[in-house]
Amino acid sequence: MIPSFFRIFDYFMSQCGGHNFRRRDTCYKCYTSRLESRDEAEERDEVSRLPTHTILLRNLDVLTTEETVLLTMKSLPALTMTHVKSIRIGRDPLTNTSLGLCYIEMKSLIHATHFHHVLTAHRLEIDGKK
Repeated sequence: MIPSFFRIFDYFMSQCGGHNFRRRDTCYKCYTSRLESRDEAEERDEVSRLPTHTILLRNLDVLTTEETVLLTMKSLPALTMTHVKSIRIGRDPLTNTSLGLCYIEMKSLIHATHFHHVLTAHRLEIDGKK
C-alpha cells in the first residue's frame, strides 16, 4: 500500500477522469501529458457552461487597452455599441499589467449571444492578436 503522503502529488485528468500517480508524465488512459491537462484545466476555469452576459477575449497583447478593444469592436458589422455595458481588461493586482484578458459585459443575454456569433464569424484581431 502506498502511504498517503505520496498521494499529495497524484493528479486527475479532467478529460478522461483517470487517476495518475505523480511519477507519470502522461495519462495511462488518454495519453495526454500532465502539462497539457493543466493548461486546458486553467482555460476551462474561465469558461461558463451556461450562457452569460459576459464574453471573454483571451490572448491579447499586454499593451491592449479598453479603448483599443472598443475601437476594434466598432469596426465590426451588425454590432451596435449601445448593447455593451462595460469593457474591462484583466490586470495583475500587484503590478497593474495586463494579463491578456478582456471581459466584455453586455446588457442582455441575447446581445451577448449575438456578439459571440459576430466574433466567431469575423475572426476579431486586436493589436495584431487573434
